[in-house]
Amino acid sequence: MTGLDYAQRKALRRLGRGQTINRTMQNDPVIRECYSTDHYIDPPRGMNIVEWCDWEAKARWVNRPRINNHGKKLLKELEKQE
Repeated sequence: MTGLDYAQRKALRRLGRGQTINRTMQNDPVIRECYSTDHYIDPPRGMNIVEWCDWEAKARWVNRPRINNHGKKLLKELEKQE
């Protein structure tokens, strides 16, 4: 057993599927080591409302936690045990 509780296992599986995780999951110290947010994009200055909506749609897809190598290894170990 990896010693992860239910919420940690759930968060890890969600990250592995490319889904989002909630703030509580993001704030867990174990899960925080399993993802990165290196893909953040900043909004350009001087946008009109249409450009803002386009940026926001792209940012919602790009600016989210993504599983890193440590998380992938942990997920693989978790899947072996089940």
